[in-house]
Amino acid sequence: MSKINELIQTLCPDGVEYKILPMISVNCDRQRKAITSGKRIAGSTPYYGASGIVDYVEGYIFDGVYLLVSEDGANLLARSTPIAFSISGKTWVNNHAHVLKFENDVTRKFVEYFLNSIDLSPYITGGAQPKLNQNNLNSIEIPVPPLPVQEEIVRILDEYTELETELEAKLSEEIELKQKQYMFLTSELIDKLESDSVMPLESVCGIYDGTHSTPQYTDSGVRFVSVENINDLYGSQKFISEEAYEKFKIKPQIGDVFMTRIGTMGKCAIVDRDEPLGYYVSLALLRPDSTVLSSEYLRWYLESGAGWKELEARTLWNATPIKINKGEIGKMLIKVPSLAVQDVVVKKIKAYYDAKTSLLTSLNTELESRKKQYAYYRDQLLTFKRKE
Repeated sequence: MSKINELIQTLCPDGVEYKILPMISVNCDRQRKAITSGKRIAGSTPYYGASGIVDYVEGYIFDGVYLLVSEDGANLLARSTPIAFSISGKTWVNNHAHVLKFENDVTRKFVEYFLNSIDLSPYITGGAQPKLNQNNLNSIEIPVPPLPVQEEIVRILDEYTELETELEAKLSEEIELKQKQYMFLTSELIDKLESDSVMPLESVCGIYDGTHSTPQYTDSGVRFVSVENINDLYGSQKFISEEAYEKFKIKPQIGDVFMTRIGTMGKCAIVDRDEPLGYYVSLALLRPDSTVLSSEYLRWYLESGAGWKELEARTLWNATPIKINKGEIGKMLIKVPSLAVQDVVVKKIKAYYDAKTSLLTSLNTELESRKKQYAYYRDQLLTFKRKE
């Protein structure tokens, strides 16, 4: 029998009490104070919001160890980051996070793990802006086993968390390394092509951009795409009317290549269906001269290390968001060998890409598997028989 089971059998064999948060902590929400960005004075004090540090400011309103719990925001439901997290030292907290003070660090950490493990949807109000108000937070029942049991559970979960963090860091390093290897291999492949085939992209390709105004969306009609749809053009759920689409001077056709040019840079997708698509200014529409430049070669070239170097040199990195102007896209240099050679290059780059993608999928699957394993053991440790 494990130590935790022995402790439970010895200290709480009949179950544990469940208590609401006001019975085991002090709510310090009244001490919170929000500062608008324009009125913040830069300093060294962490300024916390619903999901963590938002800024660093001068002065402080808390000094000690506290547990913050998100009060509002989409993450209350999405749970992409923890909704409960501890802070220490001199800090400042705005009105988007509840502030709880505990008598001891073990119970604080135990409650942190518990709140991050449960489904909060029964306690959340609001539609567009989910909110966990103080009354609902105070109604959440927490299992409170004897302190030695809490201490052992926290110790185990701390070890799990550390191992998961180390694994995630290791896998992230491997993913970054494989991405760099892919960029190196594709650059090396392009570098071996004849240098006399270099020319500006605009000499072999028409370059256009989409509407500069946010359109009036409709429930159905012509699909509308922007940078967020580059991985699945035909999966976009935004539509514009036929009338609005007719105003596009250049309409996408099979063989055109979309390239992201604002925010996310240089990701490409080939138009492969005879289906109308409206498109936003964040995408450049590239129409290669099919007699000298294939769509697939253009797509893979732009996403290769060689293409990224050209894109990087012409990107406005100080702009918010970063972007490349349409005119600069045409100045990007591209090697244009014969169509037969282009076909060979495409096959090799696709082979590199498929190998990289397969490995990255495997690494991400391993990471997700470990996360699920951790969540399972965490939930097992935090599930108790309720004392009658």
